[in-house]
Amino acid sequence: MSTERELGEHAVAIEHMQRDIDDLMRDMKDVKQKIDKIDKAMDEIRGGWKVIIWIAAGIGAFISYIVAHWMK
Repeated sequence: MSTERELGEHAVAIEHMQRDIDDLMRDMKDVKQKIDKIDKAMDEIRGGWKVIIWIAAGIGAFISYIVAHWMK
């Protein structure tokens, strides 16, 4: 009987471990999805900064052109 009892205890322990592993896998999937969202947001932010820099450079060039012609 002792062996059967030990097998039963181990079976219960394995079931609990399997549930814990399943919970961890779901949590890891959620974390991966959130990281992907953060990565996409960072890519959009990087693209936004590039646009802002291009616009600022264009405005600076236009102002320089106007000032250069005004000084003549």
